[in-house]
Amino acid sequence: MDTPSFENLRSFFDRVKNAGFFERLFSWKTIVASGYEAFGEYQRLQNHMQVKNTEISGLVLQNRDLTQNRDYQAQQATRLQQDLLSEQHRSQALNEKITEKERERATIAEAQANSEDYILRLKGDLVTFAAKNEELQAKINERENMAGGLVAADRKNQQAINQLKVDLSSSQGKFDQLNSQFIEAQKTLAELRQKEEERVREHDARITELTTLKKQLEEDRLRVQAERTEEIRSEFAEMELTWKKHEELVEQSLRSICQRHTIDYCDKEKFPYSGKPDNAVVIFDQFVIFDAKSPKNSDELSNFPLYIKSQAESAKKYLKGPDVRKEIYLVVPANTAEYLDEFHYDLADLTVYVITHLTSPLCDS
Repeated sequence: MDTPSFENLRSFFDRVKNAGFFERLFSWKTIVASGYEAFGEYQRLQNHMQVKNTEISGLVLQNRDLTQNRDYQAQQATRLQQDLLSEQHRSQALNEKITEKERERATIAEAQANSEDYILRLKGDLVTFAAKNEELQAKINERENMAGGLVAADRKNQQAINQLKVDLSSSQGKFDQLNSQFIEAQKTLAELRQKEEERVREHDARITELTTLKKQLEEDRLRVQAERTEEIRSEFAEMELTWKKHEELVEQSLRSICQRHTIDYCDKEKFPYSGKPDNAVVIFDQFVIFDAKSPKNSDELSNFPLYIKSQAESAKKYLKGPDVRKEIYLVVPANTAEYLDEFHYDLADLTVYVITHLTSPLCDS
């Protein structure tokens, strides 16, 4: 009989029994894996017990069939013995009749000739009965041999059943012991699983709190970013509004300064040469040009230095007359000065200064 090994199951029970707190805490996955292996072994044990129970049930059924067959053969043998006794009685009766007839033949010798046919017939019946008697005896012997084989087979089956019962009793004891250990391990496993579930719930609660805090921080960040974006947008909107009025403000500032200091102001229409500048003033019979420059919108601030440089290089278009001063001022809005790197361009034919209307040389005079 093959008995399954219980090494994984024993190892699992020993490990659960001897596992410390930290091993249960940090090596729980390996304990659970060992538990699955032990449970698989426990299932194999149950399957083994079911197979053994099936074998025992089969042998019990086979023994019952053999017992019934043996009883039937015994009944057949008893019936054959009864038939044999009946035939023996009949043969004895015939023998008695033959004896009687022989006595009659001695007494009635004169009727012997007439009785030969009857005697021959009686002898034939005797031979027939003897043959039947031998046939019945052979059947009785065959049935007795068969009954002896059935008894031997029944004895062998009974020994196998007894051995299986012993194995079943031993396996049942082991099963009860392992089942007790398994129930105890199940209790321990349930306690550990409950602790694990509590730990998972605490972890999920913390994760939920962190997620809520992260969401709140993200909302605050987006709100601050939106507020900052709105502030920048408002600031640039105000700047763009200022830039749109820049030429008008520069012209008004120059006119006011010229009027206050009794300086001649020359507007665009009265400038005597081509390439009309936005503003010009006459100082010592020379035209000093103040050309207003500003970005069209906030998206052009990054390119504004290149724009100013190109405007400085193209300012020579204003030098059409000898009385135009070769120092030209590009007046930009005050809030764009921080985006410029250069405020002075020394070119071949002229010098260009980048100023705001608040830093105009007329404001300092």
